[in-house]
Amino acid sequence: MKAILQKEFRSYLRGNRAFTMLSIYLFILSGLCVLIYAGYNDSGFADRSDIGLSLYVSSAVVALFQLTFFAPSLNASSLGSERDRQTIDVLMVTPVRRYQIVLGKLIAPCLFLFLLSLATLPIGAMALLIGGIEIRDLLIALTIQVVTVLGYGTVGIWGASWAKTSRGAMLATLGLALIMAIGLPLLALLVLAVLSNDQALFDSIMNNGFIRNLGVVILSFSPFFSLVMWIQSISEGSATTWTLDLQGQLGGGTILQPWVISVLIWLVLIPLLIWRSSKQLQKSVARSSGG
Repeated sequence: MKAILQKEFRSYLRGNRAFTMLSIYLFILSGLCVLIYAGYNDSGFADRSDIGLSLYVSSAVVALFQLTFFAPSLNASSLGSERDRQTIDVLMVTPVRRYQIVLGKLIAPCLFLFLLSLATLPIGAMALLIGGIEIRDLLIALTIQVVTVLGYGTVGIWGASWAKTSRGAMLATLGLALIMAIGLPLLALLVLAVLSNDQALFDSIMNNGFIRNLGVVILSFSPFFSLVMWIQSISEGSATTWTLDLQGQLGGGTILQPWVISVLIWLVLIPLLIWRSSKQLQKSVARSSGG
């Protein structure tokens, strides 16, 4: 696995692609933060905590948006490119185990994406110096980004083990990632908007603990939901690290923070998807070779 990991990671750092991507990424992110800071200065007196929170939200959301796109597509192309070059059979006959091939193809793109996540820390540190957030908030945002990279990256590897081409794997896994990240929250908003027309039905569903908690678990597949709920807790001044107090119109009560639920979900799914990817990789190679 070490040889595969070194080969894949060097391929990402070779040439100008990685540095160009990182430069564009930081240019967009820092430019957005400069515009936000300038906007507060032009508006006259502004609370420093509001400026710091705005910079934190901007950097976290932009970073998460980028990673949601890059994680599944880069990981899908990492394994799918071997099939396109017809070198997957060569890998399978080497002494390297199937799961080690999958892990090597998974970890290398994730290391590069972790570099993008770490590149946002100076901007987050600037927001920390201005005020409005704590070190805990930076660590939680970074945790959400790491979970997104690993979780959606594993989805990309799993899709590549099924698809016949890297392009098909990239499109399929990117579509699935967008459904989980953006589609689920939009669907939840639509359902809430429809239910709000019938107050009695809305109250009965929100007061049903099983349905409400199941909805939170499903929405926790979206990193944006986890981040938005945490940002809302910060802005309301009621942020606690592990639990979330629901508003009265949502049935009240206390649940785990969505980012905690997301971590627990992916701790189960990531090993399962890696195992399924290694099994499917063997089956697909056997079919292609007529075995």
